Amino acid sequence: MSRLRLSLLVSSIAICATLLVVFSTNRAFADDMDFGGLKPEEVKKAEDPFGGAPPPTSTVLSEDASSSGSIGTSSVSRGGGWSEFKRNLGFGYFNYANVVASEVNRGKGYLSTYNYLSMEYRLGKGEKVFFRPAFLFNTEGENLRRQKTSSAFEWSDSYFGYASYNIPWLPFNMEYKSELRVYIPTSENSQNGGMIARLRGDLKAHYPLTNRITFLLWFKPDYFIQRRTAAVNSRGFANGTKDYGYEASVNLYYQLRGGVWGFGTGLQHEQFWTHASEAENLAVYRREDVQLQVFAGVNAFGFFSHIGVGQTRNVSQPNNPLVALRDTETQYFARSYYRF
Repeated sequence: MSRLRLSLLVSSIAICATLLVVFSTNRAFADDMDFGGLKPEEVKKAEDPFGGAPPPTSTVLSEDASSSGSIGTSSVSRGGGWSEFKRNLGFGYFNYANVVASEVNRGKGYLSTYNYLSMEYRLGKGEKVFFRPAFLFNTEGENLRRQKTSSAFEWSDSYFGYASYNIPWLPFNMEYKSELRVYIPTSENSQNGGMIARLRGDLKAHYPLTNRITFLLWFKPDYFIQRRTAAVNSRGFANGTKDYGYEASVNLYYQLRGGVWGFGTGLQHEQFWTHASEAENLAVYRREDVQLQVFAGVNAFGFFSHIGVGQTRNVSQPNNPLVALRDTETQYFARSYYRF
């Protein structure tokens, strides 16, 4: 990695880390509404994520808070001992399922799912820590190479994280959330590829345009710590291991009266770079994708879900002309989070 690239990457991570340790104690604590150009692990509950009955004096969400991020606040009474620990402890389950449109059209596609159990602990009004063990489960079917696949379970990379909410000094009068995650190589692919750890920053800024329409900006820098610069995949080909990258997205969400149903859309831009490898005669590889999603949402009784369609296009090396909803680039998906 050149000194310039390393300097830019370290600066991005340092900025995100700085944002994580600054939060306002005068604002209410609640998980914000995450929507739009999402990766599977990103959706979170738009209510108090820690479960259980609220204390007599606690954070209260307004009628439209789940969409706009507007939150009614009051002071939080503090207990002690075991009861305080239980009140700050929370659990949730996330599931993301998708299938490629071209496979659905052939009638032989298989369903891919990403899942995690979220275990979280609130440190104060504006911060929490969490651990999320993750796994994959695919149903039986047929892949794009027309090879039959069996249903399979495997571990994905689990991660620890720290989140901070409502950063007060950033501009534009928006509500902010920042997060830092450390992924560990619990998946077979990461272990075989020689990954030591993955660091991911996460900064969200959302703004209520009206009491029903929310605008969200999202930026996530990514950095991989690897044992080697190249690894051999399951088909016997050597590829450079991931070095760094980012995702950025703009999103809109409209919530219907009553706060249960809504509709959203998101436009996401993603890039990543790999290591060069002299031993394998590999140069740095850059991948750039643009994704557009539209979806319907439901939020009720601790259950939060999006069902929609998205088109992802490789704009760094396009293989064909741009066509809306091209079946090889289109995916149907459902992502859900349940707090318990």
